Amino acid sequence: GSLRAGGTVQRLVWSQDGLRVEVDDAELRWTPAALLARTLRIERLAARRIRIDDQRPAGAPSAGPPPSLALPLHVQVHALRVDELQWAGPPARALHDVAARYDYDGARHRLELEHARFQDGRWHARATLGDEAPIRLDLALAGALAPPLPDAPTTLPLTLQATLRGPLAELHAQADVQAVPAAAGASAPVPALPPLPDAQAPSPATPADTGTDTGTDTEGAPRAHATARITPWAPQPLPEAHARLQSIDLGALWPAAPRTQLGGRVDLAPLPAADAATTPGWAVTADLANTAAGPWDRQRLPVDALQADLSWQGDTATVRTLRAQLGGGTLQASGRWQRAPAGASAAAAPPWQIDAQLADIDPARLHTQLAALPIDGQATVQGAGEAIDFDATLQARAGARTTAPQDKGTPGRALRELRALRLHDLHARGRWADKVLTLEQLRIRTDDAQLAGSATLQGLGTATPGGRADITTTAPGLGATVQGELHATRGAGTAQVKLTDAARTLAWLRRWPGVADALAGADARGSATLQARWQGGWQNPELH
Repeated sequence: GSLRAGGTVQRLVWSQDGLRVEVDDAELRWTPAALLARTLRIERLAARRIRIDDQRPAGAPSAGPPPSLALPLHVQVHALRVDELQWAGPPARALHDVAARYDYDGARHRLELEHARFQDGRWHARATLGDEAPIRLDLALAGALAPPLPDAPTTLPLTLQATLRGPLAELHAQADVQAVPAAAGASAPVPALPPLPDAQAPSPATPADTGTDTGTDTEGAPRAHATARITPWAPQPLPEAHARLQSIDLGALWPAAPRTQLGGRVDLAPLPAADAATTPGWAVTADLANTAAGPWDRQRLPVDALQADLSWQGDTATVRTLRAQLGGGTLQASGRWQRAPAGASAAAAPPWQIDAQLADIDPARLHTQLAALPIDGQATVQGAGEAIDFDATLQARAGARTTAPQDKGTPGRALRELRALRLHDLHARGRWADKVLTLEQLRIRTDDAQLAGSATLQGLGTATPGGRADITTTAPGLGATVQGELHATRGAGTAQVKLTDAARTLAWLRRWPGVADALAGADARGSATLQARWQGGWQNPELH
């Protein structure tokens, strides 16, 4: 090419102090005469590929935003094109099909991103940046994306509109994400850019009731609206944030999850430092409702509502209150957890504890194979380091009815109710430490069966499980006692089993949640008695 009109460069490489930039097939078209008017005017600046590899060591963070971004000339770039813009990472990222315009008028930098593709989305944006302190940013971003769903061959078409406004030292962000119905394999249309009014950005402490209009009739569609205050150079880079949810279906986002209709809000607010020795913290509140609650085995989430009030300050997290409405009753919890100092051993880790109370919870609303016998209970979970101690007690509410009302128009509900398990009480106390589960006391009683005793289980989830047990159980047609120890290569103990009616026992086992499918087609009749002793491990046992 020529200096007067511009030209092309097949390959350009620049590097300094660990930063390397590679440009392939660059093109420049410009008007040098505009320099006489103190303007750098570029008609076209393009490249097929730009690769940036930054291997510079991390330096000390800056103390604040730059005092000035002024340039000695006005700049106009009418067409900025890059087929592929690569960031070597880690993690590696790439922008494709980038088209933009840039202008600097001596007071403000302006960038208009006409279009770009990033991962699963198509985007456009508009940004204005001042050149003198306090430097102000006004950014509007919009895009359409279709991220893949976990464990599913389909994608979820979404639209996003966001703004980021204010001085660089204190920015206000707002974003709207919305699911958009689309034909199979199709993506959602790219929404319009959200407006950037000249007025100062509102505080996210009172987020708007509605998000930005996408121009599409999506009333009742799943969506999320979020606002935040960002202070990059402050001790709390994210001191405040708020999110509102509408009609969120977890089952649509992840096929293995239950179907839901979640709505409500989550708020993150700053907590001032208590004194000079502590750091600022956060208060987190949540108020969520699920209008599609139902039993877990019907692919539903058995939680109707959740309210939470938590805080994080210094190294301590506190659950001041947590209240969940589930199964027609309530679950309330509170607790406290403290992070161990850097370099501290597990033995020196500070203790933590969570206390929970259950009231009037209907098991049949949690799982249809459980009886409608409301239960109460309490549980305490505490620990230090990797050790966890637990103590839980559940009991059927005194005088509660033992059958649920008949569902109108639901054949077979009464028959299912006759088969359902009726839990009378449960007590478990034990400890989890060093990958060993110790049940110091275990008792489970239903209306026709009981299990009681103690056990220690090791190597759970490995190829060599083992443990010891002293368990007695009675059930319809069955009585059994097991005492002893069993590992892969060692063990000793006794087992006594008295089966008086195999058919009754099989029918009872089929009532347990998750067992019916495993026993499909099984048939058993008659009676039997077994008295046995074993010596050695389960890999080479000697039975007597």
